[in-house]
Amino acid sequence: MDKNFEYYFQDIKNKRIKEKFVIVLGSGFNHFISKQKTVLNDWNCLLELLKDDFVSSGNYLLDFEKIIDGYKSPIYKNQKNIMSSEKENKLLKEIASKIKNVQDSVLKNKSEMYPTYIFNPNFVSDIICLNFDTIAEEICQRSYKPESIKKGFVKITDTGEEALVHLTTKYTEFNYSENKKIRFWHPHGSILKPTSIILSARKYAQHIGTIERLRKHSKSQQRIQNKKDTWYDVLTHKPVLIIGASISSSEWDLWSAFVNRERNYSKPENKVCGKPIFQMRSTENGKYQIDKVNQEWFNPLFNENIPYDEQWLTLEKLLKQ
Repeated sequence: MDKNFEYYFQDIKNKRIKEKFVIVLGSGFNHFISKQKTVLNDWNCLLELLKDDFVSSGNYLLDFEKIIDGYKSPIYKNQKNIMSSEKENKLLKEIASKIKNVQDSVLKNKSEMYPTYIFNPNFVSDIICLNFDTIAEEICQRSYKPESIKKGFVKITDTGEEALVHLTTKYTEFNYSENKKIRFWHPHGSILKPTSIILSARKYAQHIGTIERLRKHSKSQQRIQNKKDTWYDVLTHKPVLIIGASISSSEWDLWSAFVNRERNYSKPENKVCGKPIFQMRSTENGKYQIDKVNQEWFNPLFNENIPYDEQWLTLEKLLKQ
């Protein structure tokens, strides 16, 4: 397994390696064009929309729970005992609406500024988007015009109680010539279905419960025979690029997948089959911008002493080919 991204990329380009990259895309994708904190790239900005005197505790899941607990809406003025889930859904719809407004403005005025080259279907097969907005899909569709677009979800079981796990396996697939395709996944939900957005501690806990089901499906004969991969499957079996995402230690769904990925190749004879994970990171401003644990688990995309802007330019030269 080559731990140098540029060498590994050349092997994919020259088809010595058949698999394409899976991109884990974070809020840095939006920060790339704004350089300022907005509702598209900062938790505090997002939650401040819901509470004027909002003060962050450093844990946005618990912060949102507190906002739910204290939420009072005019429509509930004369009602008592309103369920927290109703309040949560109301807040999520409000959040989705405000994100959509900012998204529309960005797409209208700054769409050409986005790094569209990361969506090159020659080198990328899947985008696991950690953002609630759908800017990535919109930009990809405009830049690499697909011949067809398919939406669906990967069916894990036949029981109705599995609705939650199926919600996390929804995808949008862009199909191109020569059987090339890119699938977009939003494991944390998106503004397309506001109530799917995972922003509360309770909903995140429910989401974590689906990860084990995805793991079992990944190892099942059903997946192997039908070849219906979920975002979990591609994240645990393919080479990965982490772009604009720090992957904090609190993101247990992703870390569960990464841990299972490592365990799959833990035997010495299997390590040669393991695929690399590359993360864009930098010592810019004199300190690491990511958790220390990531430096041990992931390979740097480029030299960490290079500023982010220069790394984006280097990535552009490669992926635009």
